[in-house]
Amino acid sequence: MPDIDSKFMQIKQAYAELEATLKGSGKGLVYRTEKGIYGTTNLDNIFRFFREIGLQNYRHFLDLGCGDCRVVLVASLFTDATGIEFNSELVSHGQEIKDRLNIMCELIVGDYLDHDLTKYDIIFMNPDHEFGELDAKLKAELRGPLFIYNEIFAPNTLKKGKKFWAGQIPIVKYTND
Repeated sequence: MPDIDSKFMQIKQAYAELEATLKGSGKGLVYRTEKGIYGTTNLDNIFRFFREIGLQNYRHFLDLGCGDCRVVLVASLFTDATGIEFNSELVSHGQEIKDRLNIMCELIVGDYLDHDLTKYDIIFMNPDHEFGELDAKLKAELRGPLFIYNEIFAPNTLKKGKKFWAGQIPIVKYTND
């Protein structure tokens, strides 16, 4: 079984290939979807961030609006990981890489507003719009930290905590305290 670093390199290579395909198709790496905006996340930065926060000490990770599932696949190297995304085409990209690399994680096509968040002890998201209904849902169901990848949009009902840096992108911790 490959160690975490070599498995990470396999994931990184698979997503580099996906990015080349998306660029070649003219679709690009940032575009509008039915529920938001798809954009890529730097895998090296996320991998370092997960090491920094000790992701292996959490039981179950959830990525809300996981896009092409890259963050979920990296999180799965540390703990049980699930991602939920409304856009089935994006999830299919992640599913193909997951299957090819034999990675254990759960990828769900659906609306995270309809998903029970109480079974996760760490949640991650890169929001592309105001929280709206999600604010009340997080206040009621968040059972551990929520990490927000950027500071453009933030929850209004949670306590802001420590700021981490993933390259030049802030990742801010929020809790229900």
